[in-house]
Amino acid sequence: MIQPVTEGKSIAHGIISFNYDTGTTDEETVKFQDMIFAKDKPIVENQKPEDLPLDLQVELSLKSDRMSIAYRQYLKKIGVTLGTA
Repeated sequence: MIQPVTEGKSIAHGIISFNYDTGTTDEETVKFQDMIFAKDKPIVENQKPEDLPLDLQVELSLKSDRMSIAYRQYLKKIGVTLGTA
């Protein structure tokens, strides 16, 4: 879940569960997830444009983008402007 804090800052909250014994402690699992998120951080922080374009003509969309397109159309329909372009 993403929690907007300001126009340019959000907090990401994550929940993870397993339906099997991983053999790791909670601390080891958190450390592993932190490592994964640390690798993604520079990519996400350097994403351009920073704001989510609601105008679908701005970007090239593929079939795999259908969920993103539907989400953007929904945001536009309900009048969301925070974090959008």
